[in-house]
Amino acid sequence: MKILDIGCGSGRDMAELIKNGFDAYGVDASPEMVQYAQEKYPELKGRIEKGVLPNLEKPFSGEFNGIFCCAVLMHLPKEELFDPAFAIGKILKENGRPVFNIEFSSFAHHYEYYPRLCPPYSPWVKGKVEKIVTLYMKS
Repeated sequence: MKILDIGCGSGRDMAELIKNGFDAYGVDASPEMVQYAQEKYPELKGRIEKGVLPNLEKPFSGEFNGIFCCAVLMHLPKEELFDPAFAIGKILKENGRPVFNIEFSSFAHHYEYYPRLCPPYSPWVKGKVEKIVTLYMKS
């Protein structure tokens, strides 16, 4: 299953997804974080690139079964969320599953879109992708 981690940061969640058998890729707005992630987790080399919402195009030349986007969209004002959400929809395969943080839900429901949600960022949540892995495995 091909998963894209948008805002992958240090690569910790991607490394966990790969460890659990997923074909994980990531994008991050910071070139320094892309470099850091690849140094910290050598298995991520060639799997992370610089990317900024809403200008993702088609990262890694394809569509994804799942999009993991936690602790990212909450940094944008609500009035700017439509274009990033639309960009995510364009790279998600039909019947694919996006996973967002809770801050996105009120905006999504306004447009009658009901994504699966993960808890908002907190130190005890970030990096603990076991629930996300279970969600994708059940799909």
